[in-house]
Amino acid sequence: MNNLLFKLSAFILAITQVISLPVIDLEVVNAGNPGQPCLNGKAGICGTPSSCKTSTVTGACNGGPENVCCLTAAPTPTPPAPTPTPPATPATPATPSGSSSLALFSPGGKQGQRERFLIAAAAGAGITGTQLAQFLAQMCHESDSYRAMEEYASGAAYEGRRDLGNTQPGDGVRYKGRGFIQITGRANYRTYGSKLGLPLEADPTLASNPEIGAKVAISYWKTIVVPKVSDFSDTTRVTKLINGGKNGLDDRLKYFKLYSGASPRPLGDFGAKCLNGKNGICGDPKQCKGTVVSGACNGGSDNACCV
Repeated sequence: MNNLLFKLSAFILAITQVISLPVIDLEVVNAGNPGQPCLNGKAGICGTPSSCKTSTVTGACNGGPENVCCLTAAPTPTPPAPTPTPPATPATPATPSGSSSLALFSPGGKQGQRERFLIAAAAGAGITGTQLAQFLAQMCHESDSYRAMEEYASGAAYEGRRDLGNTQPGDGVRYKGRGFIQITGRANYRTYGSKLGLPLEADPTLASNPEIGAKVAISYWKTIVVPKVSDFSDTTRVTKLINGGKNGLDDRLKYFKLYSGASPRPLGDFGAKCLNGKNGICGDPKQCKGTVVSGACNGGSDNACCV
């Protein structure tokens, strides 16, 4: 009996010792072996070099060169969010193509400034090609080469001209010629003021403003000239519609030839060849991409020879 109790006690003691044994981490025990974590704190798995898809490290696995540490791939960094592109600044409307080459007058003076303004306004209104050349020739003559936005004469000669709508005392002077086309008479100021939504009859001097003068000229052109002309190279026909006769026809013809390129520009003039044998073109020195030579072009410093 005592022998049986002794054996039972020994058995219970043995079981207790087994249960109290520490748990062994087999991966730690087997670290460095194929398929197990690398040694020396390397973050990877040991295996054959040919099976590794990342970088290999030697000396961190057991065995020879056929068992190396294949490092765990680092997480792909998230690319930074793209910087929002600021909204584009609206481009300044460009001057209509060809307006600079059409200009006959240097840009620094009032003539050149008015001319460029009118060229841009006309091209923007769809007046191009031969029609544009004729339009500019007529406006150039009517405004004395863009010198006058108001008729030189007093306008007294128009007094009592009922065909112009001058029915009130003083209408002749009040409604004398103004603008690029030299609009004349109360009736015309009323008509084109109404078309453009401008108080031209109440304040006729508004027509002397280049912006308003351009609008009046373009409106007149499209109302009176365009419907009745099929060939815009016919300067005589256009002149009759604008002037009522052939007044200044030679001058109008001259400018039409210049604006259309049918006649070469005089040496030294804006857009023409330079004077004094200089191999260049006269023009705005600010636009010159070559060498600027002074004293070889007509006019002031705003018309210089670009060699």
